[in-house]
Amino acid sequence: MTDAFRDQEARVLAATHFGQNLVVEAGAGTGKTSLLVERALNLHLSSTCNLRDQVIITFTNKAAAELKFRIAKALSEITEAQDSLKTSFSEAGRSYRWLTEEQGIDPEKLKPLARQALRELEQTSIQTIHAYCSSILRRHPMEAKLPPDYVPDEGEARKILLEEFWPEFMANELGKDGKNHDRWFQILQEFPQEEVQHVARAFVQTPLALNMLVREGYKTIDPKVFYAQEHTAYLNWLEGALPALTGESKLKEMVETQIRMLKVLEHGGLSALQNFPEDQVRPGTFWSVSKIYALPKDLQKDPAWDGFQDELKVIRDHLKFLANKLDPRNLETLMKGIAIFADAFDKESARIGAPALDDLLLRARNLLQDHPDVRDQEMQRAKAILLDEFQDTDPLQYDIVFLLASGKEYGDLIPGKLFIVGDPKQSIYRFRGADIRAYQRTVAHIVECGGRALSLTTNFRSLPEVLAPLNKVFGPWMGDDPESPNYQPLNAARKPSSESAAVEVWHVGLSGEASVRERREAEAKVLASSLAKWQREGRYAFRDMAILFRALTEVAIYTRALREEGIDYVVDGGKMFTNRPEVTEALTLLRALANPADRVAALGVLRCSVGGVTDGDLYAFRQAGGSFIWRSAEATEAYREEHPSVVQTFDWLRELDKKTRDLPIDRRILQILTEGDFPILMASYFEGAQRVANVKKLAYRAADMARERMFSLDETVQALEREFGDDYNEGESPLADEAADSVRILSIHAAKGLEFPLVCLADLRPDQPRGAYGAKVRVVHHQGKDYLGVSNRGKPDLPSHIAQRKTQSRMWPKGSA
Repeated sequence: MTDAFRDQEARVLAATHFGQNLVVEAGAGTGKTSLLVERALNLHLSSTCNLRDQVIITFTNKAAAELKFRIAKALSEITEAQDSLKTSFSEAGRSYRWLTEEQGIDPEKLKPLARQALRELEQTSIQTIHAYCSSILRRHPMEAKLPPDYVPDEGEARKILLEEFWPEFMANELGKDGKNHDRWFQILQEFPQEEVQHVARAFVQTPLALNMLVREGYKTIDPKVFYAQEHTAYLNWLEGALPALTGESKLKEMVETQIRMLKVLEHGGLSALQNFPEDQVRPGTFWSVSKIYALPKDLQKDPAWDGFQDELKVIRDHLKFLANKLDPRNLETLMKGIAIFADAFDKESARIGAPALDDLLLRARNLLQDHPDVRDQEMQRAKAILLDEFQDTDPLQYDIVFLLASGKEYGDLIPGKLFIVGDPKQSIYRFRGADIRAYQRTVAHIVECGGRALSLTTNFRSLPEVLAPLNKVFGPWMGDDPESPNYQPLNAARKPSSESAAVEVWHVGLSGEASVRERREAEAKVLASSLAKWQREGRYAFRDMAILFRALTEVAIYTRALREEGIDYVVDGGKMFTNRPEVTEALTLLRALANPADRVAALGVLRCSVGGVTDGDLYAFRQAGGSFIWRSAEATEAYREEHPSVVQTFDWLRELDKKTRDLPIDRRILQILTEGDFPILMASYFEGAQRVANVKKLAYRAADMARERMFSLDETVQALEREFGDDYNEGESPLADEAADSVRILSIHAAKGLEFPLVCLADLRPDQPRGAYGAKVRVVHHQGKDYLGVSNRGKPDLPSHIAQRKTQSRMWPKGSA
């Protein structure tokens, strides 16, 4: 066995050993998808478990489609039973050799089994966990208490329901016949109604917490436990910053006071903080200052300290919240009231058939847990469970899997039923509930029940020149925290390249006086000019290049530099979708067609790229007595000679309306936005491919909404505008045609699972432990129990290790500080 395949034994066991539950830690680029395909083939073709009785769960619809395609391709190859399979290293080839050479199965007997699997492939459960749970609920609508034709909600229906349900609920509760009249009056004496509604909204957006509140009620938890992760991050950050604050200053006093308060809270709990001696609160304006004190002059130009005062204010306000506002008794009273609301909202959501996506998981878990007969039926359907991307699942999903893989006693796992693949080092979806500690507990439980843990370390994707420095960097760093995974060095299967160094660290050297923005601008120019140069030299096509950011908040600086170099690009992720001009124009066009009397929408169509009418022409048209009611041709005909641009745009609107008016609403939306003149116009501009992709994304979202909710065009537009409110976060569409020659710009999260010959990690600089403002609800696991509570900000997240898995041949970290 060569060094490159030192994990060969683990690979063979993972593909062919069916007598134990297996957990496979598959490092980046180690071929886990190929392994899943091979195991599914072997289970079926060895007559251990028919493909239709296997449940194969992965993280995204795209991954599920790829798995299904690769299984179908391998089965097709086996039906031919060609001699080439005897030496092929494909999934079909490896499976064929094991079945015929190791198991002694006649090759001719494999053909009908493979054909049977191909016929039944569409009935096989190869899907995401949400789709799988949805299928369980539809099979048992009575027990699930959901209408069988329910439509999973992606946010809009529950948002509308909350807006309508909350005032009605409060009016009933506070009315003379309200059953909880006194409780709500007590709550509203302690908390403003707006704040109570924010908490209710936070629970609606967190179905797991909503479910816990309905089923178990509110269990108190010490705030120092609930906020333990935040407080540890704050304390480490403050103590790391303190040595640089030399001399005496109010800023240094504030940092020292915050450190003392956090330590008092850690050791003495909430009461100790609330009794913190006032004479130790320094400076005297600690609680009241709105603009945090200035940094020392030597730090003001240092980009590492950018945002330092903003973060100090966040920590100060958090401590103030705990010290002055948070009375556990008042909070318990509030939560009991919210529990009443949660129960009523949960029932109403089920009645109208609009469960949230995450609500599907809850309802499926509860269904399996509360109805043993349903669980027995589903266990018979799922004789083997293959779970991909295990590190990105959350404790609720573990519950579902264990309920289906256990014997009569929950947790007593049936041997050989579970096959799980994941890589804890790639667990980056904490914001979706992924929990590395829950992952570790789950792996330990599987092993305790007689299962086995395997590791794959041979990387087939990256060059040795990429892997060697990464092993050197991450090996000593990862695993020093008991809550973080150990780093297992990856072995390259590919041969070394004769090219230059595969990993380069670049620094844009500027004087210490340069601001953070100036440093980013300089970095962006160097980056853009280098990419353009390499493309001209033929070293890389633009489609081979990706630029990764931890967050896309400053990406506009980089896209501007790319535009100046004439480089097409695609921004995948971020929060810019609703601000894109093509999205605004598409919504305006739909709005004008939905309501011909909407003068503002008609004016928007005239002024945007569709009409191209100047402000001067619009003014002259209006001064001449023209109307922006476009439906009537007679009303505008008199202005054709003097104001042709206005009248021609109205002609175009009338023609488009005539062509699409009688179509079903979803089809009408698609024809307006994805066919004909509008997408062609968008494609003619710079970034045309991105513009068209964004318009298509909007079109399909609107069409789905119209079809599923049976909305009119006007109702669809209104729903979209509500959805695209101030709190809406949405990235731009991935480029529709992935073959287009454009540089991809992605966040680390959006890049997961992708690969490119050239990857640049841009804007690498120290970060502050920032978090989002507003009410948040989360579940905290403490001493074997789950607790829930409301947080006034999100958890500060720390950098994640996954960038290394993106690159096939070259990785290029780049930083401005």
